[in-house]
Amino acid sequence: MSQMNSDIQGLPGIVTALQKGGVTKTSLGLNIAERLASSSHNVVMIDLDHDCHLTSLLLDDETEENVLNAETHIGKAMFGDVPPEELIIETEFGVDLIPSTNLMGEVVRRMQTTRLGINRIRNNVVAPLYNGGEGKNTDDDKGYDYFIIDPPGGEGQMLDAAFVAVQRTVIPITPEAGTVNGLARLLERTIRPLQSEVGMNIEVVAITPNRMYESISRESSEQTIIQNLNDTFKQYLPSYAKVDDDILEAINTPGETLSTIPKPGIRERKAINDAFKSGLPVAEYDPECDQIQHFDELAQMIIDSCNPDKTDEHEASKEEEVMANG
Repeated sequence: MSQMNSDIQGLPGIVTALQKGGVTKTSLGLNIAERLASSSHNVVMIDLDHDCHLTSLLLDDETEENVLNAETHIGKAMFGDVPPEELIIETEFGVDLIPSTNLMGEVVRRMQTTRLGINRIRNNVVAPLYNGGEGKNTDDDKGYDYFIIDPPGGEGQMLDAAFVAVQRTVIPITPEAGTVNGLARLLERTIRPLQSEVGMNIEVVAITPNRMYESISRESSEQTIIQNLNDTFKQYLPSYAKVDDDILEAINTPGETLSTIPKPGIRERKAINDAFKSGLPVAEYDPECDQIQHFDELAQMIIDSCNPDKTDEHEASKEEEVMANG
């Protein structure tokens, strides 16, 4: 674990994280960011992924090539060589982007050889762009209220640096094999060390079942995921993902029938997939999609989490639960 200042405070925003690829963390972050922006908040997404997926998604081919190979990139901002506002790219749906770079490997190597390297995203990228705190830009129109960070899929210093910046996460879980193990690895190898070894407060804002194909039924992967999450992490589930204990028990009881099978989680929708392929949040692509309300709930959970009036007792309780479940 890299050295750092354990007294550093996170700024408003989240990391969409899970130590497994293909779990829709980029799509989730994009839709949450758009919902925050739709509520008159200034929002910027930061692409820290070596694969540059978010950057490629949101930019046309020519702009993407120029940005990913530019001499001025997020690594230069992290180490104070350029101001971060020079990197900002506006989108057509009200969310700005700080893109990744093809030189991200070099950025990580420089971070590893720099004292307190994992503070660099927070101190030199996020804080100068924050609308309400230290490093505040003198032009309020350029200040941001929330930062949505799309990190690398695996563990390492860049993921640690993302958590140092905002100290909150929304974790997507999909029915595919390995996602629960990915959650365990995230807790054990990243969140728990930052909490216990460094003393950093990492808040799990939400764990959300995502890309759920079927109703809960016996012997389905969706049913298994929902049961595991409701048994172990119910305090972190949005309302749309919670299932009453008696319903879970009935589903698992041979011969028991239910008049209504619940459909918790963000459901698989063609509109969400097509929107993502088009580089758009679903609300921009199809405002009638029935899953937008779930992204609204996640956005509100982030707003509530970033509210400075929340009690220390509530935070301490949630941290103890993370440690116990980790």
